[in-house]
Amino acid sequence: MASLPRIAAADVHRVRRFDAVVLGGALPGIVAAIRLAQRGARVLVVEEEAAARAHPGWREPFLLWDSEPAGVLGACLRALAVPLIDQRRLVADDLALQLATKDARLDWGRAQLAAAELTSWGLAKPDDARGLLAELSAAAEAVREALLANTSPRRGAGAPTRGATAPSHPVPSARWSDALLETHPSLRGLLRDLARALTDQAGLPHEPATLRLLGAPLGGGAIVAGDGGLRELLWRRLAALFGERRAIPGPLRLVAASHLPAVEAIGVQEIWAGRVLLLNAPREALAEVHEGPAPALLRGPAAAHRRVGLHLRAPAGLLPEAMAPRLVVQGDGPPIRVARHPGPHAGGHDDFLLSTIASHAEDAESVRARLERTLHELAPFCAPHLERRPAPAARWDRDDLVHEASGEARDVGPGARLSTRPPVVSLEPGDAAAFGFEGSLLLGWRTGDEWRSELR
Repeated sequence: MASLPRIAAADVHRVRRFDAVVLGGALPGIVAAIRLAQRGARVLVVEEEAAARAHPGWREPFLLWDSEPAGVLGACLRALAVPLIDQRRLVADDLALQLATKDARLDWGRAQLAAAELTSWGLAKPDDARGLLAELSAAAEAVREALLANTSPRRGAGAPTRGATAPSHPVPSARWSDALLETHPSLRGLLRDLARALTDQAGLPHEPATLRLLGAPLGGGAIVAGDGGLRELLWRRLAALFGERRAIPGPLRLVAASHLPAVEAIGVQEIWAGRVLLLNAPREALAEVHEGPAPALLRGPAAAHRRVGLHLRAPAGLLPEAMAPRLVVQGDGPPIRVARHPGPHAGGHDDFLLSTIASHAEDAESVRARLERTLHELAPFCAPHLERRPAPAARWDRDDLVHEASGEARDVGPGARLSTRPPVVSLEPGDAAAFGFEGSLLLGWRTGDEWRSELR
């Protein structure tokens, strides 16, 4: 217990006790909280007010795919027992996104559509395009099987962990159509930038993740129909299980209360203690806002990059009709993601959330100016009507800190245990970040399952 300071006398603070306290509103923690609550655990998720007030699209996955029952997303929603009426809100779409280059704008989605686009833009001959995409689709399915079987997604399936079964096919090597890609360097660069845009790491992710990120959207994309997105479905599920959700405005302190790890929200005069504390936010960000000396368990590798975002708003109806809701824009630097979110009322406005990876040394305002120019070029008729909206201002409950891709393929396991007494677990994405939003789902799922048994 030496790593966390003990709180003041109980008559000064009200201590509320839970089975698990989740610090941060990122996707893995919500999933873990639901898994714990399904087993009857009393769970609290603590968010930062600034993060909760930001446009909800900032915390939504950029792109959803594979919502069918056999997919990672579909399997996770079933495991969480999300009501069928909510699961049916996930609507499959042949088009996943568009890839915009200096010379082309390709529709990217189901393999037949993508092959036709590669052929139409002169990036591959018909037979070559179909062969390449068939290989990518097969490789993506094999990696998905490995992920869902909880095996290491390395080349040639690794040994299964406790309780898991080996996938029916080994995860293939990434040497797909090398000859074709060598003769079409623009296609190689396009696929590389697509994988870089869909991962949650800086740079090109490791081989199995690259295969998954390129091949999974070839089954089409998915959207959540109606108001709210994936996270709203999950919040509702947690509320149905009597999980609690609180938002705090300012600094915090990690303390020990009655031999339990706890969170003290400065100025709230309330402390939330849990049999386990799940840190669902970057440790370096938590250390910066920690009231008083930060405990040793908040020390960790600093992120070398961040995702810089820009929120622009335009009146509805000004967009080019052929512009997809999700675009990956290829340029001279890291790819740019463009997500369009319709306003809550028909005929109102459209919100554009643009983002790209930048190093900490780069000036954020210069990066935002580049993002704004990108949207001007994509939708020139919108340009005079675009209005900048406030950027996310969360200090610790944030998703923008990004680590460099390690190049090593590891299994997506549960969060790392930072201390045993008191039990504190880090839900930072780590290796899971290579797989984008699927990695976040699996990280939360497996962390919840691990602590379901420990909290009996």
